[in-house]
Amino acid sequence: VVPCSGAQGIGAGDDIWVNAPLISTQPRCWVECARLWGPEMEDSPHCSSRPDEGLDAIYTLASGMLGAFSHSMLEIIEALTTELGYDPSRLHAMPYDFRLTPDKMESRDGYFSRFRALLEAERRRLGKRSIVVAHSMGCAVFAYFLRWLEADMGK
Repeated sequence: VVPCSGAQGIGAGDDIWVNAPLISTQPRCWVECARLWGPEMEDSPHCSSRPDEGLDAIYTLASGMLGAFSHSMLEIIEALTTELGYDPSRLHAMPYDFRLTPDKMESRDGYFSRFRALLEAERRRLGKRSIVVAHSMGCAVFAYFLRWLEADMGK
């Protein structure tokens, strides 16, 4: 738990991204958890921040009151499942830590290795190719993943 002024602290699993009450009432605590430290881009000594996982992590960018204004992939997920008939259990999200360089995403979190493992597991399970939908900076992350995969597989 990051010590904050007053009785409130930030605990494990607490949402800090676009957390308006935390940003407005505890800005020091929010900055402590949201920033990276030093040239090695390390977590704060008091707080480790990681992206959420699963489809819930990409529905909206914020919860609560701000959620109504921050739809991210909600409409795409709903269209895939309701209009195009995709099985929701076959949809996967790969949220990433936008604060990191691609090299650090792999060395710290094994991001690209996990992404590859997910795609390979789905191919084995279903016998079909995967469709990847990237958005915004995720397009650059996916392009880097393809170059990383090409280098890892030796072309």
